Amino acid sequence: SSWLGHVVRYWAPRLEASHGMTYVETLQNIRCVIDAFYHRVPVRLTKNTLYDLLCKCKEIGVPTMGLAARRPQLAAATWKQMWGTCELDFESLADPWKVSDIKQMEDSLRTTEHVPDPARWDGIVCERDVWFISEANKGSVLRLLIEPGKHVVFADDSIRNVKAVAASLCGHAASVSALHYTAASAAAERKLEPLSCDRSLAVHSATLFAEGDQLTSKLVQDRQPFLTQFIGELVAFEEQAKNDVDPALLKLAFRLGTSKVQL
Repeated sequence: SSWLGHVVRYWAPRLEASHGMTYVETLQNIRCVIDAFYHRVPVRLTKNTLYDLLCKCKEIGVPTMGLAARRPQLAAATWKQMWGTCELDFESLADPWKVSDIKQMEDSLRTTEHVPDPARWDGIVCERDVWFISEANKGSVLRLLIEPGKHVVFADDSIRNVKAVAASLCGHAASVSALHYTAASAAAERKLEPLSCDRSLAVHSATLFAEGDQLTSKLVQDRQPFLTQFIGELVAFEEQAKNDVDPALLKLAFRLGTSKVQL
């Protein structure tokens, strides 16, 4: 999240100047590139006690659920990331939602009040009691998911989401304890090395392209604005610094039209 915020802030004005893209369009461009390799990056829990907490809630009959800002298409990649490193046992203690009911909820959320760009919003899906809501307002989603009169405890690493939930559930829930969880984001900010992250993104993209990954190949074929300028700028930086450049990265740059070196 820390790196994503950094890279969006860096590229938004550049892509606006070169392609007339909005902030949201820049974010979507970047996420399309990231989506291709998400499943290759393992994740772990910041606090290992979360698993025990979820088990205790289930034992005493307290329903739990997860809300992920990720797109529904990333559900499978998320489980791959967590395999063997994160055990999360959310339990809503309710019958599974019908597809028709989810579609109705999705339609009601498709407005500028609830999502940044209704026309491009990817919708929602629920797997293992985790809702993948694709940047929808978490407060708006919870208001639809939770019956009136319930006591709600909500924790999130984004203060924007904490405030949104507190505002949306005010008058709907019997009480709301909205907690800003800062440990993960604070640790990420301290350890953030933008150049190292940029290099990792470039290597992932070059490797996927070399392997014939369909999503990455389509982005290269279309010369997607972010990927094209990102790879071009990074390769130029490495060459100017006289650093060795991975042949796969040079080939990707050539195919994107940002390098004259053909391998």
